[in-house]
Amino acid sequence: MNHKKSVFDNALSVHAGWLKLLKPIGEESLIEAIRCNEEGRVNVQDLRSLLYQAYEQNETPIMLADIADTVESLTFGSFSTALWTARDLDSLLSVLQEYVIVLNAPVRLVYKRDRQGNAELWVLDTESLGNDSKVSYLGITLFIAVVIKIIHKVLSDIKVTLDVCLIEHRYREEENALLEETMHCTIVEGSPIRKLVIPKRFLHIPLTHWDKNLHFSCVNLLREEAERLKKDDLILQIYHFLNQQSHLVDINGRAIADELNMNLRTLNRHLSQQNTSYRGVVEKYKLEKALHLLDAGKVNMTEIAYQLGFSDLSTFSRAFKRWTGVSPMSIRQDAKIKDA
Repeated sequence: MNHKKSVFDNALSVHAGWLKLLKPIGEESLIEAIRCNEEGRVNVQDLRSLLYQAYEQNETPIMLADIADTVESLTFGSFSTALWTARDLDSLLSVLQEYVIVLNAPVRLVYKRDRQGNAELWVLDTESLGNDSKVSYLGITLFIAVVIKIIHKVLSDIKVTLDVCLIEHRYREEENALLEETMHCTIVEGSPIRKLVIPKRFLHIPLTHWDKNLHFSCVNLLREEAERLKKDDLILQIYHFLNQQSHLVDINGRAIADELNMNLRTLNRHLSQQNTSYRGVVEKYKLEKALHLLDAGKVNMTEIAYQLGFSDLSTFSRAFKRWTGVSPMSIRQDAKIKDA
């Protein structure tokens, strides 16, 4: 099926493999209306609308697990092949984090280890905090389901139960129970950030389809495509600018716009297409940096507040609780309890 070529920002694009996964559940008229650009990438807003329409008809999130179950080693071309041929889960997760922009530009991943050595894969989107719609939430849920299915499939006969930590449940308890059974995972509510947690004992088990030459050939292709896509990613450019600052006390929209050689109105117009603004991007950056610093446990709370641009600790604590529903002190205390 030939889709009309359209012009849209690559920040709103995903790999064409997502369309392949969704075709069996979509109405033909909606499938035909999906926009693709000259590079063969698919418009994420169109795909989310297609997914939402199918969900409204099925009225069950199990549909997402069924879609994810169809993912194969060639679904996403060189991307999924690189994952299937990785040496172990640690290598797979590293590739997934580094080149996720090729798979899904509006999603960012952070791959890290907790203090016990378990793997954490933070799943972040581009929308302002607390501003994700039901449509985008379905898209993120499908993304997580596909990642889980890939992990299960590459592990083959090795059974692993993952923790899926969510900020909040949006499905009924019985639906969550079915998802847990179908996806071989445990869903945990109340996390300050969406993440998958994988026990450390599974991270270095040699994978069945490990192929060094094929894996690195695919990774080289991904590196080239990722670098091309990153050049046009405004949010990544803003994060890079913020990472260069020793603190965020004097950071404002004009400083960011000047760094990107555009005026503030133009910057916000581009960001609004991703359902955010410069304030939304900065706020999400502050949350992520706060979580890193709190988890590391090496910087005191007052210094964290200063680095993030807050006037005092109480102002930071109120903002953090507004973002996550929990206090920063409770995050640090949880980390200490796990260490004990």
